[in-house]
Amino acid sequence: MTWDKSAIKNWLLSVAESDGTNPKHQQAITRALLFMYARQTASEQESKMTSNNNGVGFNGRDAEFMSSVAERVKQYGRITPRQTTAIAKGLAKYSGQLVEMAVNGQETQAKPMPQTIDMEFGQHMSVEPYLAG
Repeated sequence: MTWDKSAIKNWLLSVAESDGTNPKHQQAITRALLFMYARQTASEQESKMTSNNNGVGFNGRDAEFMSSVAERVKQYGRITPRQTTAIAKGLAKYSGQLVEMAVNGQETQAKPMPQTIDMEFGQHMSVEPYLAG
């Protein structure tokens, strides 16, 4: 499958309509959320607001919620099924930016995408792309 803007948006919307319990979907949504969060400037991440109208990262409407969940993912290493579906629905509008993640598999800005995120009990979870499945 070719992961273009339309395919990514459709996949995200299908996850948003699911029960959010598929582990591969949770991992893919986690990766996409962290990818988008990494695109926010440092000041935007700190304030959980969008201050630069640069077409990169979250818009002003989504910044607080998405940034808050991204920070919790970095702290606890997972998202809930309910968060999975809510975030998938919100991320659908960023499918154009997410094409870079799907096609290149990497962050295009200076901040590198983490290869793992810490989970409870000292475990690590790979954040390799899980867009299939």
